[in-house]
Amino acid sequence: MTLDITTILVLFLLNNLLITALLAVSFRGRRTPTTDLWIASLAVQTVAWILFVARGKIPDSFSIILAASMLSLSWAMLTDAFCEFFEFPLKRSWIYFPALLTLAAFWWNLDNLANRNIFGGLIFSAQYIAAALIVLTRSDKWRALRTFIGITAVVMAIMLFARAAIAFHAPATIPALNVASPFQTITFLVGDAARLALSFGFLLLIEAKRSDEITRLATLDSLTEAYNRRTFMELAERELARARRYRQPLGLMFLDLDHFKKVNDTHGHLTGDTVLRQIKKVAESCLRQQDVFGRYGGEEFCVLLPDTDLAGTQILADRMRKDIENFVLRLDDGTQLRITASIGVSAVPAGVDNIELDNLIEYADLALYQAKKQGRNLVVAENMAEPTLAMA
Repeated sequence: MTLDITTILVLFLLNNLLITALLAVSFRGRRTPTTDLWIASLAVQTVAWILFVARGKIPDSFSIILAASMLSLSWAMLTDAFCEFFEFPLKRSWIYFPALLTLAAFWWNLDNLANRNIFGGLIFSAQYIAAALIVLTRSDKWRALRTFIGITAVVMAIMLFARAAIAFHAPATIPALNVASPFQTITFLVGDAARLALSFGFLLLIEAKRSDEITRLATLDSLTEAYNRRTFMELAERELARARRYRQPLGLMFLDLDHFKKVNDTHGHLTGDTVLRQIKKVAESCLRQQDVFGRYGGEEFCVLLPDTDLAGTQILADRMRKDIENFVLRLDDGTQLRITASIGVSAVPAGVDNIELDNLIEYADLALYQAKKQGRNLVVAENMAEPTLAMA
């Protein structure tokens, strides 16, 4: 099958312009370095294809050397967009080296079509392999999309490497880019399909990450990244229903940092924010995977403990209290800051199904009040079966 190359290149141009416009409109008002790089990559590639279409009507230095270099530059920008998206830790200046290498290789081989096909195939193939490695070696929840994008890049790399190998062993097999042939047709069709797959695959990946970020902001406290109050209450209602269904106990603790206002007044609110973040880490280190940790408000946190009775909740609360007491926050000026916490605990006994979440919270809050009243840095428990206070 042989198609007219000019027609294919025009379709390339139209596809590129359409995708570039679509991305520009889609990300209007919420552009990021990732989207800017991707849109710029498509724009540069569009210019490259315009130069290719104009071959024979403009000097070869533009339609061959500059066009190939800009094509390499567009793929470098695509790879840079992947690095930006996945927060690749290394310096990224090396990504643009192939564009310079392409410029030099095509400049020195302007009159040697076979060498241009060899160097172009090898350089472009290496660029796609680099992009594939960056995408496939990341670790996140979007594995299916990453695999799709990575395999697409690998297919392109294989095709371009094959083109270089054929040009090396049988130079006459691959004509100039603007000359129609079955191999040329396959190259362009696969390239166009791969470009569409990469663009829309990456677009879906960006949107998936954005959706997860919106969900994270809606469910987590922005400062400590613990569950926010609304989410904690929803999870608590769910756990309480499960405890009733399986007739299991459910523990709750309310944790309040002692004299936290003094920390803000003495060391500033930025230090206070650091304290909240660090205490959250200390507290979570005491918990099991199934336990639910949330920020209830201000310097007050709450912990839900599935399958845990009052005695077990007290034991865990006291362990957490001691870990917080032993934690030392070293400030930039060398000051060592120590924090203590008062904790109130309550629990729904196993087999009891007439206790509501408001009751559980009320008892834990009352116990916390007593812990504060009795001198702070204490764990106080309220027995919901027999509502009398006992200091742990």
